[in-house]
Amino acid sequence: MIEPALLQRLESDPEIVSRVGQRIFWDKRPQSGPLAALPAIVFAQVTIGYVGSHDLALLGDVQLQYSIFAETREETRVIADLIRRRLHGWRELAAGIQRVRTTTSVDVYEEDTGIYSTVLTVQVWHSS
Repeated sequence: MIEPALLQRLESDPEIVSRVGQRIFWDKRPQSGPLAALPAIVFAQVTIGYVGSHDLALLGDVQLQYSIFAETREETRVIADLIRRRLHGWRELAAGIQRVRTTTSVDVYEEDTGIYSTVLTVQVWHSS
């Protein structure tokens, strides 16, 4: 499983932790209680596929989306950039992670809640 390694990678970055504390979640953000505070990061698997490597081994090709929620657009972009710098080009062979690449991002404003978000797409190649 690659999710624990990806979570640990973000949780071990002092700049990210100074902004979001323990509010890094898999799949969904709590809607009440102290962990519902902003800013927060939610990451989830979007797609999974497989690719052949140069030595013909089959690698998992997972697309993840990191959604950063905050009260300002600037804050979401700063945190997205910290995530991008922390993950892009990273390898963790002990966890089976062969390559991580950040691909696209999109900014969203939720009018009904007044919350800004930046959604960062990340591609992870890993050994199956």
